[in-house]
Amino acid sequence: MPTTGAKSRTFTGWWILIDAMAGDSHYQITTGHVYIGIFGTISFCMINTVKGEHMSEDNTSESGASIAKIWLLIGFVIGFASIIAIIWVMVDATRSIGMSEAS
Repeated sequence: MPTTGAKSRTFTGWWILIDAMAGDSHYQITTGHVYIGIFGTISFCMINTVKGEHMSEDNTSESGASIAKIWLLIGFVIGFASIIAIIWVMVDATRSIGMSEAS
């Protein structure tokens, strides 16, 4: 059940982004915004594909637990990089709007 809620929130987020790109002529959403969202979605999918059984040391495969942990680490790195990038873009956009209003 939790995955259904996560999937619906992801769908809703992409729907809002596409709607904002199509309807807002005052503030343009660039492809950089879209790439950040794509990498965030990839991170979301990478993290959600790892199950608890994959992570346990009782995993019967030779290096399955190690591969699952590396996959999860890469997913978290991409996710946190996306969060940092979107904050950077948001601060830059706010700063540039403030400078254009001052002049």
